[in-house]
Amino acid sequence: MARPYSGSQTAHSKDGVETKLENAVCAGTITLSTVCSAIESNWTTALQVTGIG
Repeated sequence: MARPYSGSQTAHSKDGVETKLENAVCAGTITLSTVCSAIESNWTTALQVTGIG
């Protein structure tokens, strides 16, 4: 789903979450499938759910 660029949960916010999770996958800290599941479930809580944030 596309996110707006204004408001509290913006595309910029989601980009930041995705970048942190991508870095964790590349570092071997977490698996891609875990990240995908967390984002699918609720991207706003993905960092907390995965323990990255």
